[in-house]
Amino acid sequence: ASRRNWRAAQSHFERAIRIWESALGAAHPSVAAGLLNLASVHMEKSRFDAADILLRRALRIDEAVSGAIHPRLADDFDQLGQLEHLRGKHDAASRWFEQSLAVSNSIYGEDSIESAHRLAKLAEEHRLGGRSRQAADCYERAIHRLAARLGKLDPALLMPLSAYEQALRSLQEYALAAKAAQWATDIEYARILNAGRLPTGM
Repeated sequence: ASRRNWRAAQSHFERAIRIWESALGAAHPSVAAGLLNLASVHMEKSRFDAADILLRRALRIDEAVSGAIHPRLADDFDQLGQLEHLRGKHDAASRWFEQSLAVSNSIYGEDSIESAHRLAKLAEEHRLGGRSRQAADCYERAIHRLAARLGKLDPALLMPLSAYEQALRSLQEYALAAKAAQWATDIEYARILNAGRLPTGM
């Protein structure tokens, strides 16, 4: 997006927040949603400190209004994790993603697609932080939960399978890595050929 478009987006969200604060009060969930939107603009422009202030304010609002278990809390934690990811602070990002996952598990269940995606995000942060064993364990659980919900040949499994393979290779677990690679290959073939062949691995 052009600089003008980013400026327009920032101005729009700032104006919306002022309107909501005036009409609904400074601690309303709509204000928190506006803060998240504005924070996303700052994150895209690498203005991480400004985004951090906005995200933490949104979190405080949502915690006060919704309590400890609510989808908005999961999203707030996820955004804070994404911020730390962009900063390259993978340990801090992992802690936020763990909180996001915990809330998601409480709301949707550990075997839900929502929680599986959040688990895969946590796994990737472990991998980037050099914690290959934690990454592999999280990816394995996420992949099997997604496969149970979506089917073993669903293309949504390709990215986590690739990252899982990388984590296994870094652990020198080459046999398991080869099975993950074969599973991904089966998915690619199924997608291209529209075949129903089941994966040979895992």
